[in-house]
Amino acid sequence: MNKARLVEIVSDKFKLSKRVSEDIVETIFDESIKALSKGEKVNIVGFGSFMSKVRHARKGVDPRNPSSIIDVPETKVAKFKAGKKLKDSINNRI
Repeated sequence: MNKARLVEIVSDKFKLSKRVSEDIVETIFDESIKALSKGEKVNIVGFGSFMSKVRHARKGVDPRNPSSIIDVPETKVAKFKAGKKLKDSINNRI
């Protein structure tokens, strides 16, 4: 599923225009991104939790020159932990 399909599903389910549905989906994504940027956790009960973590600086191998070692800088990454309902539905336990 992609964002366009999600907008279509919201539009059909709630009998809304595609434009309003797209605004709703965009708002959810935008607010989630803002929260993660601030280091907050985004928890969607039954689905899962998104959080930002710091990936520490490390040494790596330059793919263009495998014999040289490069410094990979510290960066923030998004992590996802699936909720119980999501895990159970994927494993056909619901």
